Amino acid sequence: MLSFFANFLRSSEAFSPQRSGGLAVIGSIDSITPSLISGWASHPEQRLNRVALVVGPHRLVAAPFTLHRADVQSSLGLAGLLGFCLEIPEHLPLVQFGGAPTLVTLNEGQMPMGPLYLSQGAALTAVKLAAALDPHLRGLSGHCDGLSQDGQVVSGWASQGKRSPCVVWFHAAGQAPKPLACDEVRRDIQPDGQPLSCGFRLALPPDLDPSRDKPLISFDQRGLLPLPGFDFHNQR
Repeated sequence: MLSFFANFLRSSEAFSPQRSGGLAVIGSIDSITPSLISGWASHPEQRLNRVALVVGPHRLVAAPFTLHRADVQSSLGLAGLLGFCLEIPEHLPLVQFGGAPTLVTLNEGQMPMGPLYLSQGAALTAVKLAAALDPHLRGLSGHCDGLSQDGQVVSGWASQGKRSPCVVWFHAAGQAPKPLACDEVRRDIQPDGQPLSCGFRLALPPDLDPSRDKPLISFDQRGLLPLPGFDFHNQR
């Protein structure tokens, strides 16, 4: 932990936000969870090197552009490695960071070239990034697998490393969020060679209407960070 704090302080001191001139970055954040932020970006004049999650002057974590994005390339005619997956590590200090978090793009000289947002806009992006950095949620990963054959039970898994088992939340309009304990053994998930007790199952209300009730399963009680995977609205 001490070595992490030393590295954290060094990276914080090295990061000095600057205004980039010329044309703007194009791109977006596709998904935010407590363990992973994914998306893509490009710049018409600069070669982008990586994205960094920053709070004020502090660079918390960064990731390079390493993924091909065929969807972006075909629709916009852009070439190269445009996609990224930035991991939010479990070993970040268990504190609440002050200030609004931002995901910024950096060029090869490590100069900030502009921020990235979700398609819903900058304000919601900041709220969701702050939720993902909550010390109680940081490092949570998981997946909503889908419905049983009869369509009555939804299942999936979530894990927070050594802090498992954890809790996820079922949300539906007009109902209080329902906590789901992730404590069922999942033999298909073996990070250390042993089955992990991280699964959940929920019998759905028989009168659930996805278009009316807008159900989702979220990492957080507020419903800001849905689990990736099954989407009630598109598949039920």
